[in-house]
Amino acid sequence: MTKRVIFLIVSLFLLFAVTVSSYALSFPCWYEKKGEMIEVKFSGYLVMRLRGDDAEKRAGDFATKINSLWKKGILFRKFEAVKAKGGGYIIRYGKIKIFEITMRDAQRNKTTPFYLAAKWLNNLCYGMSRLQAYRLWSRRLSHPRTMIGYASWYGGRRWNMKRTASGELFWDRKLVAASKTLPFNSLVKVTDLKTGKWVIVRIIDRGPYVKGRIVDLSKLAAELLNMVKKGVIKVKVEVIQWDDRFGGKR
Repeated sequence: MTKRVIFLIVSLFLLFAVTVSSYALSFPCWYEKKGEMIEVKFSGYLVMRLRGDDAEKRAGDFATKINSLWKKGILFRKFEAVKAKGGGYIIRYGKIKIFEITMRDAQRNKTTPFYLAAKWLNNLCYGMSRLQAYRLWSRRLSHPRTMIGYASWYGGRRWNMKRTASGELFWDRKLVAASKTLPFNSLVKVTDLKTGKWVIVRIIDRGPYVKGRIVDLSKLAAELLNMVKKGVIKVKVEVIQWDDRFGGKR
């Protein structure tokens, strides 16, 4: 009788664990109240903090849209930040409006709406990559998964709207980069070894061709690392995914 009871308890526990796990994979984005602040998280990773009377509604709308997209499959390349009326910025996925960063949001965070849009989008994509991190190890490629070296950046009129080695048009307001060897569309996390700041970028071009440099970042990515004036910094480059798709069925 005791063995049957134990077996029943273990079975129920496993069933509960599988159900919770399945729910978390289907609805990985949620928000929590922290006093007057609302924290939006993806699989436990902090994406953004919101304040104000409408913070809970905005957080709920954001989570609903991201969870819906996650089920279908999300391509990193389709995310963009576009200017909104009133000076704010909109995080958009293709033609779908995901979230609007207002001037008030920027003031509360002591930065610009565009920078905040890039930072929060960066956090979201890192959270998504962590949830499906196991997929990184399921593919055996000859490329190293971690590299140490120097990062530089490029952009502006000289480069914008020119075709890259992947065939895609370059735009320095996207989170993209060039690598000599990493596959196109792979996602990498670039971390400043001195400050600890990091950014996720998608590989779309080849380069840099200067000895010691291992990645060439877009200007936006360089801004998130606060390296525009420095020009070159020492970084760690980690492969997050060999492609840029999150969620959905593989």
